[in-house]
Amino acid sequence: MNLILFFFIATFFSLTLGEFGQYPFGNTDFSISILDILLTLSLSALLIWNIAIKKNLKLPRNFIYLMIFWAVAIFSLFMSLDLTGWLYLLRFIIYSATFYLTFHVVKSGIFSLDEYLTLSKVTATVLAALGIIQLIVYPNIDKLTNLGYDPHKFRLFSTFLDPNLLGSFLTISFILIIHGLISKEFITLKTFFNENKWTILASTITGVAIILTFSRSAYLMLVVSLFMILAVKNRKILAGFSVLVLVLYLIFPAFNSRIDGAFNVDASANERFSSWDKGLIIFQDNPILGVGFNNIRSYSQNRDLVKLFSSNGGNSGSGIDSSLIFVLATTGLFGFMAFVLFLIKVLTDLVSSAFSNTKFFYGLKFQPVKLLKIVYKLPGLSKWYKEDNSISSNMKSNRLSLPLLSITVGLIANSFFINSLFFTPIMFLWFSLLGVYYGLGEGEGS
Repeated sequence: MNLILFFFIATFFSLTLGEFGQYPFGNTDFSISILDILLTLSLSALLIWNIAIKKNLKLPRNFIYLMIFWAVAIFSLFMSLDLTGWLYLLRFIIYSATFYLTFHVVKSGIFSLDEYLTLSKVTATVLAALGIIQLIVYPNIDKLTNLGYDPHKFRLFSTFLDPNLLGSFLTISFILIIHGLISKEFITLKTFFNENKWTILASTITGVAIILTFSRSAYLMLVVSLFMILAVKNRKILAGFSVLVLVLYLIFPAFNSRIDGAFNVDASANERFSSWDKGLIIFQDNPILGVGFNNIRSYSQNRDLVKLFSSNGGNSGSGIDSSLIFVLATTGLFGFMAFVLFLIKVLTDLVSSAFSNTKFFYGLKFQPVKLLKIVYKLPGLSKWYKEDNSISSNMKSNRLSLPLLSITVGLIANSFFINSLFFTPIMFLWFSLLGVYYGLGEGEGS
């Protein structure tokens, strides 16, 4: 198990390499990264350990629904009669199987939540710091458009070379850091600062980096996730956060223009809408099983649906700026239903784990007047939230339930505007969080 843990930790740190850890795979459009290699080694070592030594192949709770989506995606790819996307499908399976990997390393007792949070914090801080340096030294990426990258200017993109995906990735770690900080005991400001100075520094660097990405999708994820956390944990900080957003809007022109752009359709938004149209056209042509996982580029070229900046659509020509539309286009209605079912099952567990009295809400579904009274009192939401292990014998609540719920809801909202649910570093971080969460409780499937 120590070898598995070594590979997993190395995988975490390889996230900081971003696009600089990618290497072309032969003469194809596919590339392989250090992250891919280390994660594959981790999973292979775990499977050998579980099969040959422990003889334990127990699945995490709800993992079976993810496997159903795998099966539909594989079947869809074969039925498309175009297997060019098989390597990308294999990559998705490997990254989503991080759920299984972290579940077992946590259940075995060799890896803890605190260790995971430390890895996440260090990785995000390094990426954010590199991004701040990049913004000073190399603020424009327009010279790389011939390599397929979008022409971002005066935005922080770090080693990911994409501010939107970087901002979303950093937001996951930022939420974990903030939840950890506001959960700590506060005696005096000096004592609190002295005890948590490095964590405060990490949150500051990461938070500033997210702002400097000027990514509206990342801002949306940040606002949704932070609102959920602070509405439950500390409404005074929520008020302060709202004032900070207002101040940034009033005095920071670049921030102001990006927020205004969310309401006034600009060139970037038009490009995104065109991407949605492309995905929906592909889905309408192939409604049952889609065109096969990652076969969008070839299909788009045949239908003249490619994006701008290059003849084949660039790096984003094989994708769609919405994860759910991407699922519809590549796996059809069957894949969409399987994927959404997985998300619903996970969200249901997270809600029931974080909020101990959800059954009370369900009992009011036929009593609208009483339900409205309860909703009216939601500023007192904290009484519905508990950080203990008394929720149920099957799915114990833990320190990860509320932050993971807020991250998941924020990430789903974010994924309507960029394909964040299928970006490999985000997949690694989110699925590994799920594995840690279920590993902390009694999370085996049937």
